[in-house]
Amino acid sequence: MSEVKTNKISPATGTAFTLGDSGDTFTVPSGASIVNSGTATGFGGGKVAQVVMDVNPTTDSFTTENTFFEVCTLTITPTAASSKILLMGTLNSDCTTVDGVMQMYRDINSAGNALIGQPTNVGSVQYGISGLGAHRNGYELMTASIHYLDSPSYTLTDAIVYQMGIHRVGTTTFYINRSYSNTGSAGEHTTSQLIAMEILA
Repeated sequence: MSEVKTNKISPATGTAFTLGDSGDTFTVPSGASIVNSGTATGFGGGKVAQVVMDVNPTTDSFTTENTFFEVCTLTITPTAASSKILLMGTLNSDCTTVDGVMQMYRDINSAGNALIGQPTNVGSVQYGISGLGAHRNGYELMTASIHYLDSPSYTLTDAIVYQMGIHRVGTTTFYINRSYSNTGSAGEHTTSQLIAMEILA
C-alpha cells in the first residue's frame, strides 16, 4: 500500500475537488478527527454534532419582584456554520400562588441577553417560553418543560450561552427544586435540567 503525505490538496482548475470514485470507501482511523470549519452538505441533515447539559441539583428561593432568576445555564460552541440548537429543559419550582413564568435567554459571545421563544402580542401580561402549572396543596412541585429549536445567527468559534429560569412578578416567594411547604419529612426535592443539542443542517 502506497502512502502520500502532503499539507494541502487543491483542485488543478476551478474550485471543486473530487475525492475518489463512486463505490470507494474512505476510512478514518481510530483517534483521528475531521474538523469542519465551513458548511457541510450532502451528509444528511439533522444529525447531532454535540450535546451539552447543565443539571441544577440544589434547592433555592428568591423574592425579588419583576426579576429573572437563573436556574440552569450552559455554553455550546457550534462546530458547523449553519447548525440549529435544540433545547430541552425541565424546571421544577413551587410558590404560594402562580405568579411567574419560565423564560429562556440566549447570549452570543457576551453581546447581551436576548429573550427567546416568547409569544407575540403579550401586552402587559407575563410572558415566557413555558408556564409554571398551578399550585395545589403546598407539597407538590410545579414543573415547566420546553422543547425549542433555536436558529441563532452566529459565526464559527462563537460561544452561545443559554440561561433557563423564572421571571417572578408580584410578592410570591419562589422555591427551586422543592415544594414551598417542604419540612424535610414531607414534600418533594428534585433537580432541574437544561440540554442543548447542535443539529447539523
